[in-house]
Amino acid sequence: MKNRERPKVFIASSSEGKSIAEVLRDLLQSSLKEKADVYLWVDSFPPSDTNIESLEKTVEQADFAVSVLTCDDKIESRGGQMFAPRDNVLFELGLFMGRIGRKRCYLITDDRKDLKLPSDLLGVNSVAVKYTGTENLRDELAKPSVAISKLISDRWIKKKELLPSAIAAQEASGVFCERIKGHWWSIRNWDKRRLGFVSVDVDPPTGLPKVKGDAYDKRGQHVAHWDSVACCVHTNAHKVYYYFDGYHPETRGRPVEKYEGFTEYEFKEAADRFHSGTGVFSDRNLADPKSMRTKTLTLLRCTDKEVGKMTSGIPKLRGDLVNERLGDAWASVSGKNATPARMRRPRSSL
Repeated sequence: MKNRERPKVFIASSSEGKSIAEVLRDLLQSSLKEKADVYLWVDSFPPSDTNIESLEKTVEQADFAVSVLTCDDKIESRGGQMFAPRDNVLFELGLFMGRIGRKRCYLITDDRKDLKLPSDLLGVNSVAVKYTGTENLRDELAKPSVAISKLISDRWIKKKELLPSAIAAQEASGVFCERIKGHWWSIRNWDKRRLGFVSVDVDPPTGLPKVKGDAYDKRGQHVAHWDSVACCVHTNAHKVYYYFDGYHPETRGRPVEKYEGFTEYEFKEAADRFHSGTGVFSDRNLADPKSMRTKTLTLLRCTDKEVGKMTSGIPKLRGDLVNERLGDAWASVSGKNATPARMRRPRSSL
């Protein structure tokens, strides 16, 4: 059983990508300092062992892994020529993911459109780097190494060995969070005047969703904001539960109003990313503890173009889009029973 103060980080690469791996090792070690030990896993090969034996031993020792995926082999794919990483590097990555979990494996990929990667790697933390020559490697890898160092520092739990069941639960939660990640329209089923714009991200230390929301009126004016402060997920039921704090900004001489509440989202089954869902939330004005109200909502995933308009900072663009989406969204939910459902709180405490 591992019981170390400092995690071990192994970097895998092909022989063609070894120069990149060596620079990355030096940068990671410099960034992590005394917090971790960083190795090229090929350097840990005992002379008497075969490659697979050495790899198995390395995987057992590893706490984190970084795979450098470069354009090593030319392949034919769907009638065109592309490049792919060396097969053994992908095999090594699979072994690391199976042993230490996807959340502790990171990818450095060549930023080229003709690099073909397995679609199963889309949920793995990755950074694309555009290489311009060996003399520029340190500059090109500086930011990725800092980002990976932060993830390693956040996720290292001292003197704690996770049970296989805990790792499996973490992995299921991670896959679920990747499927709900992004921007959503939050349509309140009784309100035709305001529309919610919700961002769902993943909190690196916990691997759980982090929710931030804003509401806008038909003029594109900001009328509410909220942030999750505690969150849990029920992956099998496709549900997210979170407590939040928020406020209504000062308007027309009315002071800022603070509020808090609880929300439950339930996402509809989908093959890959979720695209729609329903929800129920309860909130209260902190100045009036008896003002608790329970309401229902509908969730629809935003397109990239819609996200661009909503984050542009231009009220006119926001207002036009909010009007358009309110009309479409209300038509889609009208006729349905918008009576608030009973709040269903998770069994486990937050």
